[in-house]
Amino acid sequence: MQCDPPALEPHQSAPRRTHPLTAIAGFAAFGVGVLLVVTTAGFGLDLFLTFFGGLSLVRWWFRTYEVGPDELIVRDGVLSRRIQVVPYRRVQQVDIRRSLLMQIFGLAALRIETAGSQAGTVDLAMLDVGTAESLRTWVLSRRTAGVVDNADPNPAAATLAAPTPEVVMFAISGGRLVLAGVTASAVAFVAAFVVAAVPVAVAFSASVGIAAYALTLWLLFLAAVVAALSTIGSLLTYARYTLSLAGDDLRLTHGALERRHVTLPRARVQHIEISDNPLRRAFGVVSVSFRSAASIGADRGGATGRVDIPIVNRADIPGLLAALMGARSWTPPELQPRPTAARRRGIVRRTAPLLALAAILLVIEPIAGVIAFGVAVVGIPWGVAAHRRAGHAVTPSITAFGAGVLHHRLHLVPIERIQSARTVQSPFQRRVDLTTFALDIAGSASAPGLYDLDVEAATSLRRALPRRALE
Repeated sequence: MQCDPPALEPHQSAPRRTHPLTAIAGFAAFGVGVLLVVTTAGFGLDLFLTFFGGLSLVRWWFRTYEVGPDELIVRDGVLSRRIQVVPYRRVQQVDIRRSLLMQIFGLAALRIETAGSQAGTVDLAMLDVGTAESLRTWVLSRRTAGVVDNADPNPAAATLAAPTPEVVMFAISGGRLVLAGVTASAVAFVAAFVVAAVPVAVAFSASVGIAAYALTLWLLFLAAVVAALSTIGSLLTYARYTLSLAGDDLRLTHGALERRHVTLPRARVQHIEISDNPLRRAFGVVSVSFRSAASIGADRGGATGRVDIPIVNRADIPGLLAALMGARSWTPPELQPRPTAARRRGIVRRTAPLLALAAILLVIEPIAGVIAFGVAVVGIPWGVAAHRRAGHAVTPSITAFGAGVLHHRLHLVPIERIQSARTVQSPFQRRVDLTTFALDIAGSASAPGLYDLDVEAATSLRRALPRRALE
Protein backbone atom coordinates (compact mmCIF):
# COMPACT_ATOMS: atom_id res chain seq x y z
CA MET A 1 0.00 0.00 0.00
CA GLN A 2 1.46 3.36 -1.05
CA CYS A 3 1.09 6.75 0.67
CA ASP A 4 1.22 9.19 -2.21
CA PRO A 5 4.91 8.85 -3.21
CA PRO A 6 5.86 11.08 -6.15
CA ALA A 7 7.80 8.23 -7.76
CA LEU A 8 4.65 6.16 -8.38
CA GLU A 9 3.12 6.98 -11.75
CA PRO A 10 -0.65 7.74 -11.62
CA HIS A 11 -1.52 5.00 -14.12
CA GLN A 12 -0.19 2.25 -11.87
CA SER A 13 -3.14 0.54 -10.27
CA ALA A 14 -1.80 -0.13 -6.74
CA PRO A 15 -4.13 1.26 -4.06
CA ARG A 16 -2.84 4.54 -2.66
CA ARG A 17 -3.58 6.89 0.18
CA THR A 18 -3.63 10.65 0.20
CA HIS A 19 -0.77 12.58 1.80
CA PRO A 20 -0.36 11.96 5.56
CA LEU A 21 -0.92 15.68 6.16
CA THR A 22 -4.55 15.00 5.23
CA ALA A 23 -4.87 13.61 8.76
CA ILE A 24 -2.76 16.29 10.43
CA ALA A 25 -5.60 17.17 12.82
CA GLY A 26 -5.92 13.50 13.73
CA PHE A 27 -2.17 13.16 14.36
CA ALA A 28 -2.15 16.27 16.54
CA ALA A 29 -5.26 15.32 18.54
CA PHE A 30 -4.06 11.75 19.04
CA GLY A 31 -0.61 12.88 20.21
CA VAL A 32 -1.93 15.48 22.61
CA GLY A 33 -4.52 13.03 23.96
CA VAL A 34 -1.93 10.31 24.61
CA LEU A 35 0.37 12.83 26.28
CA LEU A 36 -2.39 14.00 28.60
CA VAL A 37 -3.38 10.42 29.43
CA VAL A 38 0.20 9.53 30.38
CA THR A 39 0.89 12.68 32.39
CA THR A 40 -2.48 13.26 34.09
CA ALA A 41 -4.25 9.86 34.01
CA GLY A 42 -7.52 11.72 33.54
CA PHE A 43 -10.74 10.64 31.86
CA GLY A 44 -11.97 13.85 30.27
CA LEU A 45 -10.59 15.91 27.42
CA ASP A 46 -7.54 13.68 27.06
CA LEU A 47 -9.59 10.59 26.26
CA PHE A 48 -11.80 12.56 23.88
CA LEU A 49 -8.75 13.88 21.99
CA THR A 50 -7.24 10.40 21.85
CA PHE A 51 -10.46 8.87 20.51
CA PHE A 52 -11.05 11.70 17.99
CA GLY A 53 -7.46 11.62 16.75
CA GLY A 54 -7.39 7.84 16.53
CA LEU A 55 -10.66 7.76 14.58
CA SER A 56 -9.33 10.38 12.12
CA LEU A 57 -6.18 8.36 11.58
CA VAL A 58 -8.15 5.14 11.04
CA ARG A 59 -10.45 6.85 8.53
CA TRP A 60 -7.45 8.21 6.65
CA TRP A 61 -5.77 4.80 6.64
CA PHE A 62 -8.83 3.02 5.27
CA ARG A 63 -9.47 5.60 2.51
CA THR A 64 -7.60 4.60 -0.64
CA TYR A 65 -7.83 5.37 -4.33
CA GLU A 66 -6.86 3.14 -7.22
CA VAL A 67 -6.08 4.55 -10.66
CA GLY A 68 -7.07 2.05 -13.34
CA PRO A 69 -6.79 2.29 -17.13
CA ASP A 70 -10.37 3.53 -17.63
CA GLU A 71 -11.79 4.19 -14.16
CA LEU A 72 -10.90 5.58 -10.75
CA ILE A 73 -11.85 3.47 -7.72
CA VAL A 74 -12.14 5.06 -4.26
CA ARG A 75 -12.60 2.93 -1.15
CA ASP A 76 -13.36 4.39 2.26
CA GLY A 77 -15.18 3.69 5.50
CA VAL A 78 -14.25 1.73 8.62
CA LEU A 79 -17.30 -0.20 9.77
CA SER A 80 -19.38 0.51 6.67
CA ARG A 81 -17.22 0.16 3.58
CA ARG A 82 -17.97 2.26 0.49
CA ILE A 83 -16.57 1.65 -2.98
CA GLN A 84 -16.99 4.36 -5.62
CA VAL A 85 -16.17 3.75 -9.28
CA VAL A 86 -15.80 6.76 -11.58
CA PRO A 87 -15.35 6.01 -15.32
CA TYR A 88 -13.10 8.59 -16.93
CA ARG A 89 -15.52 8.91 -19.85
CA ARG A 90 -18.11 10.41 -17.47
CA VAL A 91 -15.81 13.10 -16.10
CA GLN A 92 -17.23 16.60 -16.55
CA GLN A 93 -14.63 18.72 -14.82
CA VAL A 94 -11.31 18.39 -12.99
CA ASP A 95 -10.37 21.02 -10.44
CA ILE A 96 -7.11 21.49 -8.51
CA ARG A 97 -7.41 23.78 -5.50
CA ARG A 98 -4.51 25.09 -3.41
CA SER A 99 -5.19 27.08 -0.26
CA LEU A 100 -2.49 29.30 1.20
CA LEU A 101 -1.35 26.55 3.59
CA MET A 102 -1.34 24.02 0.76
CA GLN A 103 0.86 26.34 -1.28
CA ILE A 104 3.30 26.63 1.63
CA PHE A 105 3.59 22.84 2.03
CA GLY A 106 3.50 22.01 -1.70
CA LEU A 107 0.12 20.26 -1.54
CA ALA A 108 -3.10 20.36 -3.56
CA ALA A 109 -6.69 19.13 -3.41
CA LEU A 110 -8.00 17.34 -6.51
CA ARG A 111 -11.73 17.33 -7.28
CA ILE A 112 -13.20 15.18 -10.06
CA GLU A 113 -16.78 15.97 -11.10
CA THR A 114 -19.22 13.78 -12.98
CA ALA A 115 -22.70 14.54 -14.29
CA GLY A 116 -24.33 12.63 -11.45
CA SER A 117 -25.41 13.81 -8.02
CA GLN A 118 -23.14 15.44 -5.48
CA ALA A 119 -22.33 11.95 -4.17
CA GLY A 120 -20.54 11.28 -7.48
CA THR A 121 -17.90 13.89 -6.71
CA VAL A 122 -14.42 12.59 -5.84
CA ASP A 123 -12.30 14.71 -3.50
CA LEU A 124 -8.68 13.71 -3.00
CA ALA A 125 -7.14 15.98 -0.40
CA MET A 126 -4.37 16.30 0.17
CA LEU A 127 -1.93 15.24 -2.57
CA ASP A 128 1.47 16.65 -3.39
CA VAL A 129 1.32 19.02 -6.32
CA GLY A 130 3.18 16.74 -8.73
CA THR A 131 0.86 13.81 -8.04
CA ALA A 132 -2.27 15.97 -8.37
CA GLU A 133 -1.18 17.43 -11.71
CA SER A 134 -0.05 14.04 -13.04
CA LEU A 135 -3.32 12.43 -11.98
CA ARG A 136 -5.31 15.21 -13.66
CA THR A 137 -3.36 14.67 -16.89
CA TRP A 138 -4.03 10.94 -16.72
CA VAL A 139 -7.76 11.30 -16.08
CA LEU A 140 -8.15 13.77 -18.95
CA SER A 141 -6.10 11.66 -21.36
CA ARG A 142 -8.10 8.51 -20.55
CA ARG A 143 -11.36 10.41 -20.81
CA THR A 144 -10.67 11.12 -24.46
CA ALA A 145 -9.18 7.66 -25.10
CA GLY A 146 -12.45 6.08 -23.98
CA VAL A 147 -11.32 2.45 -23.77
CA VAL A 148 -8.33 0.46 -22.57
CA ASP A 149 -5.42 0.28 -24.97
CA ASN A 150 -5.71 -2.93 -27.02
CA ALA A 151 -1.96 -3.35 -27.17
CA ASP A 152 -1.63 -4.09 -23.48
CA PRO A 153 -4.61 -4.21 -21.10
CA ASN A 154 -2.30 -4.11 -18.08
CA PRO A 155 -2.67 -0.60 -16.61
CA ALA A 156 0.79 -0.78 -15.10
CA ALA A 157 2.26 -1.10 -18.60
CA ALA A 158 0.21 1.73 -20.10
CA THR A 159 2.00 4.92 -21.05
CA LEU A 160 0.80 8.25 -19.81
CA ALA A 161 -0.05 10.69 -22.57
CA ALA A 162 2.15 13.76 -22.68
CA PRO A 163 0.47 16.89 -21.30
CA THR A 164 -1.30 18.82 -24.04
CA PRO A 165 0.30 22.24 -24.64
CA GLU A 166 -1.79 25.13 -23.34
CA VAL A 167 -2.48 28.23 -25.40
CA VAL A 168 -3.49 31.26 -23.34
CA MET A 169 -6.65 32.71 -24.90
CA PHE A 170 -7.61 35.29 -22.27
CA ALA A 171 -5.97 37.02 -19.32
CA ILE A 172 -7.12 39.79 -16.97
CA SER A 173 -4.92 42.55 -15.57
CA GLY A 174 -5.19 43.98 -12.06
CA GLY A 175 -6.83 47.16 -13.33
CA ARG A 176 -9.53 45.20 -15.12
CA LEU A 177 -10.16 43.18 -11.95
CA VAL A 178 -10.71 46.44 -10.05
CA LEU A 179 -13.25 47.45 -12.69
CA ALA A 180 -14.89 44.02 -12.40
CA GLY A 181 -15.21 44.41 -8.63
CA VAL A 182 -16.59 47.95 -8.74
CA THR A 183 -19.12 47.25 -11.47
CA ALA A 184 -20.25 43.97 -9.89
CA SER A 185 -21.70 45.95 -6.97
CA ALA A 186 -24.57 47.52 -8.93
CA VAL A 187 -27.23 45.09 -7.74
CA ALA A 188 -26.01 45.28 -4.14
CA PHE A 189 -26.07 49.07 -4.30
CA VAL A 190 -29.67 49.13 -5.52
CA ALA A 191 -30.61 46.70 -2.73
CA ALA A 192 -28.90 48.97 -0.22
CA PHE A 193 -30.87 51.89 -1.61
CA VAL A 194 -34.18 50.11 -1.09
CA VAL A 195 -33.24 48.98 2.42
CA ALA A 196 -31.89 52.34 3.52
CA ALA A 197 -34.39 54.71 1.91
CA VAL A 198 -37.48 53.89 3.97
CA PRO A 199 -36.02 53.97 7.52
CA VAL A 200 -34.08 57.14 6.87
CA ALA A 201 -37.12 58.85 5.37
CA VAL A 202 -39.22 57.85 8.39
CA ALA A 203 -36.59 58.92 10.93
CA PHE A 204 -36.22 62.37 9.44
CA SER A 205 -39.78 62.89 8.20
CA ALA A 206 -40.07 66.08 10.29
CA SER A 207 -37.85 67.78 7.78
CA VAL A 208 -37.76 66.70 4.15
CA GLY A 209 -34.50 68.58 3.59
CA ILE A 210 -32.71 66.81 6.42
CA ALA A 211 -34.09 63.47 5.25
CA ALA A 212 -32.81 63.98 1.71
CA TYR A 213 -29.38 65.05 2.98
CA ALA A 214 -29.07 62.13 5.41
CA LEU A 215 -30.30 59.67 2.80
CA THR A 216 -27.70 60.88 0.30
CA LEU A 217 -24.84 60.53 2.79
CA TRP A 218 -26.04 57.12 3.93
CA LEU A 219 -26.31 55.80 0.36
CA LEU A 220 -22.89 57.15 -0.58
CA PHE A 221 -21.38 55.41 2.43
CA LEU A 222 -23.09 52.11 1.59
CA ALA A 223 -22.04 52.39 -2.04
CA ALA A 224 -18.41 52.96 -1.03
CA VAL A 225 -18.41 49.99 1.37
CA VAL A 226 -20.04 47.65 -1.15
CA ALA A 227 -17.68 48.73 -3.94
CA ALA A 228 -14.60 48.33 -1.72
CA LEU A 229 -15.58 44.86 -0.52
CA SER A 230 -16.49 43.76 -4.04
CA THR A 231 -13.17 45.03 -5.40
CA ILE A 232 -11.12 43.28 -2.71
CA GLY A 233 -13.04 40.07 -3.32
CA SER A 234 -12.47 40.32 -7.07
CA LEU A 235 -8.73 40.86 -6.66
CA LEU A 236 -8.31 37.96 -4.22
CA THR A 237 -10.52 35.54 -6.16
CA TYR A 238 -9.30 36.22 -9.70
CA ALA A 239 -5.67 37.31 -9.22
CA ARG A 240 -3.30 36.10 -11.98
CA TYR A 241 -6.26 35.06 -14.10
CA THR A 242 -5.58 33.06 -17.28
CA LEU A 243 -7.97 31.07 -19.45
CA SER A 244 -6.26 28.66 -21.83
CA LEU A 245 -7.06 26.02 -24.40
CA ALA A 246 -5.35 22.64 -24.14
CA GLY A 247 -6.63 20.52 -27.01
CA ASP A 248 -10.40 20.44 -26.44
CA ASP A 249 -10.20 21.48 -22.78
CA LEU A 250 -10.75 24.87 -21.21
CA ARG A 251 -8.08 25.47 -18.55
CA LEU A 252 -8.73 28.16 -15.95
CA THR A 253 -6.19 29.32 -13.35
CA HIS A 254 -6.80 32.09 -10.82
CA GLY A 255 -6.66 33.09 -7.16
CA ALA A 256 -4.32 34.72 -4.65
CA LEU A 257 -4.92 33.16 -1.24
CA GLU A 258 -6.44 30.10 -2.88
CA ARG A 259 -5.22 29.02 -6.30
CA ARG A 260 -7.71 27.16 -8.48
CA HIS A 261 -6.85 25.12 -11.57
CA VAL A 262 -10.07 24.12 -13.35
CA THR A 263 -10.22 21.90 -16.42
CA LEU A 264 -13.53 21.75 -18.29
CA PRO A 265 -13.88 19.87 -21.61
CA ARG A 266 -15.64 22.23 -23.98
CA ALA A 267 -17.59 19.26 -25.35
CA ARG A 268 -19.11 19.02 -21.83
CA VAL A 269 -20.34 22.62 -21.75
CA GLN A 270 -24.09 22.55 -21.13
CA HIS A 271 -24.78 26.23 -21.56
CA ILE A 272 -23.14 29.66 -21.47
CA GLU A 273 -24.47 32.56 -19.43
CA ILE A 274 -23.60 36.18 -20.28
CA SER A 275 -24.45 38.67 -17.50
CA ASP A 276 -24.38 42.41 -17.00
CA ASN A 277 -25.97 45.19 -14.94
CA PRO A 278 -26.50 48.95 -15.41
CA LEU A 279 -22.96 49.83 -14.31
CA ARG A 280 -21.39 47.26 -16.58
CA ARG A 281 -23.54 48.32 -19.49
CA ALA A 282 -22.23 51.87 -19.02
CA PHE A 283 -18.66 50.56 -19.34
CA GLY A 284 -19.50 48.13 -22.15
CA VAL A 285 -18.43 45.02 -20.22
CA VAL A 286 -20.06 41.72 -19.22
CA SER A 287 -19.19 38.54 -17.33
CA VAL A 288 -19.37 35.05 -18.86
CA SER A 289 -19.89 31.61 -17.27
CA PHE A 290 -19.36 28.27 -19.02
CA ARG A 291 -21.42 25.66 -17.18
CA SER A 292 -21.02 21.89 -17.28
CA ALA A 293 -23.19 19.08 -15.94
CA ALA A 294 -21.06 18.73 -12.80
CA SER A 295 -23.06 18.67 -9.57
CA ILE A 296 -23.98 22.23 -8.62
CA GLY A 297 -23.59 22.93 -4.92
CA ALA A 298 -20.84 20.40 -4.22
CA ASP A 299 -18.22 23.10 -3.87
CA ARG A 300 -18.14 25.53 -0.96
CA GLY A 301 -16.81 28.28 -3.24
CA GLY A 302 -19.71 27.97 -5.63
CA ALA A 303 -17.40 27.44 -8.60
CA THR A 304 -18.14 23.78 -9.18
CA GLY A 305 -19.45 22.97 -12.65
CA ARG A 306 -18.41 26.16 -14.34
CA VAL A 307 -15.61 28.32 -15.75
CA ASP A 308 -16.04 32.05 -15.17
CA ILE A 309 -14.72 35.10 -16.99
CA PRO A 310 -15.41 37.94 -14.51
CA ILE A 311 -15.05 40.75 -17.06
CA VAL A 312 -14.78 41.00 -20.83
CA ASN A 313 -15.68 43.67 -23.36
CA ARG A 314 -19.13 43.13 -24.82
CA ALA A 315 -17.80 43.75 -28.34
CA ASP A 316 -15.32 40.88 -27.94
CA ILE A 317 -17.95 38.27 -26.99
CA PRO A 318 -18.67 36.80 -30.49
CA GLY A 319 -15.00 36.26 -31.34
CA LEU A 320 -14.07 35.02 -27.86
CA LEU A 321 -16.87 32.45 -27.68
CA ALA A 322 -16.12 31.20 -31.20
CA ALA A 323 -12.43 30.80 -30.34
CA LEU A 324 -13.00 29.11 -26.97
CA MET A 325 -15.77 26.79 -28.13
CA GLY A 326 -14.32 26.14 -31.58
CA ALA A 327 -17.56 26.96 -33.40
CA ARG A 328 -19.21 30.10 -34.77
CA SER A 329 -22.58 28.69 -33.73
CA TRP A 330 -21.96 30.02 -30.21
CA THR A 331 -22.25 33.61 -31.42
CA PRO A 332 -25.15 35.25 -29.51
CA PRO A 333 -28.11 35.61 -31.92
CA GLU A 334 -30.49 38.57 -32.13
CA LEU A 335 -33.42 38.00 -29.77
CA GLN A 336 -37.06 38.06 -30.84
CA PRO A 337 -39.08 40.37 -28.57
CA ARG A 338 -42.01 39.20 -26.46
CA PRO A 339 -45.60 40.29 -27.31
CA THR A 340 -46.96 43.69 -26.27
CA ALA A 341 -49.05 42.12 -23.50
CA ALA A 342 -45.80 41.10 -21.82
CA ARG A 343 -44.75 44.75 -21.57
CA ARG A 344 -47.98 45.66 -19.75
CA ARG A 345 -47.51 42.74 -17.37
CA GLY A 346 -43.90 43.76 -16.79
CA ILE A 347 -44.97 47.23 -15.72
CA VAL A 348 -47.75 45.93 -13.47
CA ARG A 349 -45.55 43.30 -11.82
CA ARG A 350 -42.98 45.92 -10.86
CA THR A 351 -45.31 48.79 -9.98
CA ALA A 352 -48.00 46.97 -7.98
CA PRO A 353 -45.72 45.82 -5.07
CA LEU A 354 -44.26 49.33 -4.76
CA LEU A 355 -47.73 50.89 -4.71
CA ALA A 356 -48.86 48.41 -2.04
CA LEU A 357 -45.85 49.29 0.11
CA ALA A 358 -46.51 53.00 -0.40
CA ALA A 359 -50.13 52.58 0.73
CA ILE A 360 -49.01 50.88 3.94
CA LEU A 361 -46.43 53.59 4.65
CA LEU A 362 -48.99 56.30 3.95
CA VAL A 363 -51.04 55.03 6.89
CA ILE A 364 -48.04 54.66 9.21
CA GLU A 365 -46.09 57.78 8.20
CA PRO A 366 -47.69 60.10 5.62
CA ILE A 367 -44.50 61.79 4.41
CA ALA A 368 -42.72 58.45 3.95
CA GLY A 369 -45.79 57.17 2.11
CA VAL A 370 -45.75 60.13 -0.28
CA ILE A 371 -42.07 59.52 -0.98
CA ALA A 372 -42.79 55.82 -1.57
CA PHE A 373 -45.54 56.69 -4.06
CA GLY A 374 -43.00 58.77 -5.96
CA VAL A 375 -40.56 55.88 -5.95
CA ALA A 376 -43.29 53.53 -7.24
CA VAL A 377 -43.36 55.49 -10.49
CA VAL A 378 -39.94 53.96 -11.23
CA GLY A 379 -41.81 50.71 -11.91
CA ILE A 380 -43.01 52.09 -15.26
CA PRO A 381 -39.61 52.69 -16.95
CA TRP A 382 -38.31 49.60 -15.17
CA GLY A 383 -41.00 47.44 -16.76
CA VAL A 384 -40.43 49.02 -20.18
CA ALA A 385 -36.68 48.38 -19.95
CA ALA A 386 -37.26 44.79 -18.83
CA HIS A 387 -39.50 44.18 -21.83
CA ARG A 388 -36.99 45.72 -24.21
CA ARG A 389 -34.13 43.53 -22.96
CA ALA A 390 -36.08 40.24 -22.89
CA GLY A 391 -36.54 37.84 -25.77
CA HIS A 392 -35.64 34.48 -27.26
CA ALA A 393 -34.05 33.04 -30.38
CA VAL A 394 -33.54 29.61 -31.92
CA THR A 395 -30.77 28.80 -34.41
CA PRO A 396 -29.93 25.44 -36.00
CA SER A 397 -27.60 24.60 -33.09
CA ILE A 398 -28.51 26.72 -30.03
CA THR A 399 -31.45 28.35 -28.32
CA ALA A 400 -31.09 31.66 -26.46
CA PHE A 401 -33.09 33.39 -23.71
CA GLY A 402 -32.45 36.85 -22.31
CA ALA A 403 -34.15 38.76 -19.48
CA GLY A 404 -33.48 41.19 -16.63
CA VAL A 405 -32.61 44.83 -16.04
CA LEU A 406 -30.64 45.13 -12.80
CA HIS A 407 -29.09 41.75 -13.54
CA HIS A 408 -29.52 40.84 -17.19
CA ARG A 409 -28.74 37.26 -18.20
CA LEU A 410 -28.42 35.81 -21.67
CA HIS A 411 -28.44 32.00 -21.74
CA LEU A 412 -27.04 30.13 -24.75
CA VAL A 413 -28.02 26.44 -24.71
CA PRO A 414 -26.97 23.86 -27.34
CA ILE A 415 -30.11 22.15 -28.57
CA GLU A 416 -28.42 18.75 -28.23
CA ARG A 417 -28.04 19.36 -24.46
CA ILE A 418 -31.75 19.88 -23.81
CA GLN A 419 -33.25 17.22 -21.54
CA SER A 420 -36.87 18.44 -21.53
CA ALA A 421 -38.99 21.57 -21.94
CA ARG A 422 -42.04 22.78 -20.05
CA THR A 423 -44.49 25.66 -19.79
CA VAL A 424 -46.19 27.02 -16.66
CA GLN A 425 -49.17 29.39 -16.89
CA SER A 426 -50.60 31.42 -14.02
CA PRO A 427 -54.25 32.62 -13.93
CA PHE A 428 -53.12 36.15 -14.80
CA GLN A 429 -51.10 34.87 -17.76
CA ARG A 430 -54.04 32.87 -19.06
CA ARG A 431 -56.09 36.07 -19.36
CA VAL A 432 -53.62 37.50 -21.89
CA ASP A 433 -52.41 34.29 -23.61
CA LEU A 434 -48.94 34.33 -22.07
CA THR A 435 -46.95 31.60 -20.36
CA THR A 436 -43.57 30.92 -18.76
CA PHE A 437 -41.23 28.66 -20.73
CA ALA A 438 -38.27 26.75 -19.25
CA LEU A 439 -35.66 24.26 -20.43
CA ASP A 440 -34.17 21.48 -18.29
CA ILE A 441 -30.49 20.76 -18.81
CA ALA A 442 -28.13 18.51 -16.87
CA GLY A 443 -26.33 20.06 -13.92
CA SER A 444 -28.22 23.35 -13.95
CA ALA A 445 -29.39 24.72 -10.59
CA SER A 446 -32.06 26.76 -12.41
CA ALA A 447 -33.70 26.12 -15.77
CA PRO A 448 -33.03 28.73 -18.47
CA GLY A 449 -36.26 30.18 -19.80
CA LEU A 450 -38.43 33.24 -20.23
CA TYR A 451 -41.42 34.81 -18.49
CA ASP A 452 -44.51 35.93 -20.41
CA LEU A 453 -43.80 34.27 -23.73
CA ASP A 454 -46.60 34.00 -26.27
CA VAL A 455 -48.52 30.75 -25.68
CA GLU A 456 -48.39 29.66 -29.31
CA ALA A 457 -44.66 30.28 -29.61
CA ALA A 458 -43.94 28.58 -26.26
CA THR A 459 -46.03 25.54 -27.19
CA SER A 460 -44.15 25.20 -30.46
CA LEU A 461 -40.79 25.40 -28.65
CA ARG A 462 -41.91 22.92 -25.99
CA ARG A 463 -42.71 20.34 -28.66
CA ALA A 464 -39.89 20.96 -31.09
CA LEU A 465 -36.76 21.50 -28.99
CA PRO A 466 -36.69 18.14 -27.11
CA ARG A 467 -37.30 16.32 -30.39
CA ARG A 468 -34.49 18.18 -32.11
CA ALA A 469 -32.19 17.31 -29.19
CA LEU A 470 -32.59 13.61 -30.07
CA GLU A 471 -31.78 14.01 -33.75
